[in-house]
Amino acid sequence: MPRKVFRSFLFLLLVSLAAVFLLSGDSFQIRGGNEAESMSQVLRYSPEKPLPGTSLRIEFNPRGTVLEIAAKVYAVAYTNRGSRYPQAKEIPLAKENDIWSAQIEIDGKTRGLHLKFGDASTTEPTRSLQYSIPLYDPNGNRVPGNLAFQAEAYSLWGETLLGLKPDWDKAYSLFQEEFKTHPELKWEYLDAYFRSVHNAGKEDRKEIILKDLEAFEAEKGATQAELPFLERWYRIIGFPDKARKYARLRQPNQSLADEEERYQAILSARDAEAKFTLLESFRAEFPESRLTESLLLSVHQSLLARKNYSRGQKILDEFLKINSRLSWAWLGFARNLSNARVDLEKAGELACRGLEIAREDAARAEKASSSARIPSGYTEKEWADRRASTLIVPLTTYGEVLLRLERNEEACLALKEAFVLSRGRDERANEIYAQALVKTGDYPAAVDILARLARKAGGFGRLQIMDLYFEALVGAGQNEKALAEIETYVRAQGESPHRRRLFLEASRKLFADDEAATKAWARVSRLAQKTVEFRRSLLNDPLPLLSFQDSAGKAISLSEFAGRVAVLYFWSERETASLKPLSPLAAIAKERGGPEAAPIVSVRILDNPSEDREAGVRHLRDRGLVFPVHLNIAREALSDFGIVLPPAVIVLDPKGIIRYRKCDLDVPDEILAEDIGLMIDLAGRSDQILFPAAALQIPKKEIRTPDESAGPGTPWSIVPGVQVGPITNRTSESQIRALFGLENVRRQDIQLEEGASFPGTVVYPDDPEKTVIIRWRDPSFRNLPESVLFRGPRSIWKTDKGLSLGLTLKEIETINGKPFALYGFGWDYGGTVAGAEGGILAELGEKEHDSVAVRSLILRLSAEIFPTGPIPLTQDEYLKLTGERIFRSDHPGMQRLNPRVHEMIIMFPPPEIKRN
Repeated sequence: MPRKVFRSFLFLLLVSLAAVFLLSGDSFQIRGGNEAESMSQVLRYSPEKPLPGTSLRIEFNPRGTVLEIAAKVYAVAYTNRGSRYPQAKEIPLAKENDIWSAQIEIDGKTRGLHLKFGDASTTEPTRSLQYSIPLYDPNGNRVPGNLAFQAEAYSLWGETLLGLKPDWDKAYSLFQEEFKTHPELKWEYLDAYFRSVHNAGKEDRKEIILKDLEAFEAEKGATQAELPFLERWYRIIGFPDKARKYARLRQPNQSLADEEERYQAILSARDAEAKFTLLESFRAEFPESRLTESLLLSVHQSLLARKNYSRGQKILDEFLKINSRLSWAWLGFARNLSNARVDLEKAGELACRGLEIAREDAARAEKASSSARIPSGYTEKEWADRRASTLIVPLTTYGEVLLRLERNEEACLALKEAFVLSRGRDERANEIYAQALVKTGDYPAAVDILARLARKAGGFGRLQIMDLYFEALVGAGQNEKALAEIETYVRAQGESPHRRRLFLEASRKLFADDEAATKAWARVSRLAQKTVEFRRSLLNDPLPLLSFQDSAGKAISLSEFAGRVAVLYFWSERETASLKPLSPLAAIAKERGGPEAAPIVSVRILDNPSEDREAGVRHLRDRGLVFPVHLNIAREALSDFGIVLPPAVIVLDPKGIIRYRKCDLDVPDEILAEDIGLMIDLAGRSDQILFPAAALQIPKKEIRTPDESAGPGTPWSIVPGVQVGPITNRTSESQIRALFGLENVRRQDIQLEEGASFPGTVVYPDDPEKTVIIRWRDPSFRNLPESVLFRGPRSIWKTDKGLSLGLTLKEIETINGKPFALYGFGWDYGGTVAGAEGGILAELGEKEHDSVAVRSLILRLSAEIFPTGPIPLTQDEYLKLTGERIFRSDHPGMQRLNPRVHEMIIMFPPPEIKRN
């Protein structure tokens, strides 16, 4: 295959892979691998410290993994003899007694070894089944470059080749450790190292990179090959003069250097209209520029993001006059038009042309593949599959547009082809294919796909998936299963008209009785309402650090129930009513397969150590019950679990977090059994819908309330967007009570400037200088802080850069290093800072038309609420600073007024949802 043709093919493939990322939603959001402690359970190797130039034996045990039932397992070894992408080699595995083994010969110059295991029927990264094996020298030390190889996996190629989620902090620490031992390798890995420093968000990242750049220049010089590297990193860290210097060295021709500089300015512009204006100027000045094509695409994407489809179409048309062979340009615009329900006919035409081009490219690539060189990082089989996968996104996009045009049969054909190519592993293709199958009446095939999608999400996928699944079950005549699945889902997630219709339809088909169907739905609806009530009262409390005893006095830990739901039943012979709930608890245990299947532990409260320790066992045995009996003396467990008097029931989730507490047990047995059974089911759920906050077990002995002696980095310190003291975007109200003390936390409705209010939680409500006001992203459960608000003349809380209530405009300017922007006064959002204007306070955001972008901290200034004397402006002068206009802080009137911060809001991003 001619080298030029191969380069063209490789470019098109990489562009197509980029299109996969841009068009396929979250299909590339994949998890990283196992840590060392769990590695030995699956992978063993010998010798323990392998050396380059020797042989390594590996044994892979897939038990308990997704490969446990695989008929054939494959392994790929990734080795590295220098920086950048590794070499990939498929390793033949032999099976004996369920163990897959192989012998690997390690080249003498190898710096690192990484193994990936998968099902031989697919080359999709198996995510958790990939491991890094350290290599050593004869003295038992890691070989030079071994840690840098791991760092590159976390920062450069691991996501593409291994399914390893980027971890910039880990990459940074590995590079640091490598360079400490082998400083001579730093220049070799400098680009990847800078990526980890920059993306890890280190506060001093600019200083770190600048220092190394200057050292690199001094030691290595600036050869022609290094000029693009130096130019790029000086531009990234904000040294445009240095970047311009190397750009001009790289492009001695003044015109070419100016062209490159203007090109970079357009790419870095945030505003779509600004990009468009700069592009027109660029094209007028450089009509023959080779960079125009790239800029057209950049502006096109910006316009689409602002939903300016008409101008986006104009730019696309101009781009296609230059290059009409990039299928994803056609498909991307088609998908945007389709998603916005704008000109579906046009979207269909564009998607059709995009698919045609993709097919032509795939055919040419297949024809030339026999002589093509396999890129670094791929085995021959993986590269062939990756080439074939380039058609999945075009087919899926085309099929999705056809569905919206109600051309269902055509859509089904295209989507079936995508399904076959992806071997059913592309989630987006599966979902849209299932929609097409339902629309064309092929319900059984849709059920199979949707059931897998539901299981992938832990049994409770997105609402759209589950509702489509129920519809497919009913359409396929699987009415009994449909009733069971809908009831389970409704009890956990709530009812809807669509689910009610499907439930009644399945009931009537199954029982041929309208009245019975209506009664059945009424029961499910009642349980759904009860679930909603219970969810509002769910707890998120840490398990107290308590020890229990058995009848012989032996210490017992509740950790024996880790990994499953447990029910603690507190009782005492002194309170005779506390034995009444034993019958419904026994019924629950029997229904669920016995005490082992539904662990119910009776905690007997002893008032003094001299009580008969065996009496509790006899009480239960006389009633035919076999629950374990844990003893607690002097009733300290009651107060630590929040119980006034027994009897009481506590439900723990598999992480040992208290999810439910029921102290009023004087209800009919069937209701008590139903209530506790429901709570066991809910506590066993680990999805983020039910428990949005990631429950952290906070040992009570380690909890402390912030005090006046706290210094920098302590609970009084704020990192905008990250934490307010111990409060993060995953903290719950229960955790806040544990952290700050119950007496220091109060629920309260908080008033906003525009007259609205929200249900909030206030910490230290009676101490204005410590007061923290929390607004919840999930107010029903008081989980997931959305923002934290501070109001008043002063506060003990400060950000990591020294911002706090009471600071003056001039003091903020000093911290920012330059003037900033703020809105005029006299309206609801008067005095709000509108951007750092390029200063170091990036958390204040940047102006973007009539909004502020990329900010995690809101400051509001005022000169009226502080008792510091009269306003130093006349009424007319002050009125000139009012209204919904933006001023610079160095405005003469603002400088004279010098307002102070009276409100500070810390904004939290939504927490990432981890999926199984």
